[in-house]
Amino acid sequence: MKRKRVLKNYKIEKEENFDQVTEELKQKVSSNMQRISRYGKRQNCYYQNKMFTTECKKLYNLLRQKNINVKNAPTKEKIENFRNAIFGKEIQHNEEAYCIKNMCQQNPSNGNEPNI
Repeated sequence: MKRKRVLKNYKIEKEENFDQVTEELKQKVSSNMQRISRYGKRQNCYYQNKMFTTECKKLYNLLRQKNINVKNAPTKEKIENFRNAIFGKEIQHNEEAYCIKNMCQQNPSNGNEPNI
């Protein structure tokens, strides 16, 4: 029944074109849903910006009420390992780099070690 109604409304003469038309309609619906979602997000940003300029305290209270639920929090060991992988390594600078030499020449009171 629906198939016949769609065929009649969109003036489809062959049954083979039905799948193509339904796919086009699904894409149109999807694009409209994305447009509405973007519009809602933009409206929310406008509202928050206006509230920030007029009533900061109310905005912060509104934002603070949002709860973030973490289902699988990392363990303390994983966090420490991740941090040590980033910050635990000794940094080696290229002492022959132009910018480091230039800094040493501009500020000779530091000696040969640049303060980066």
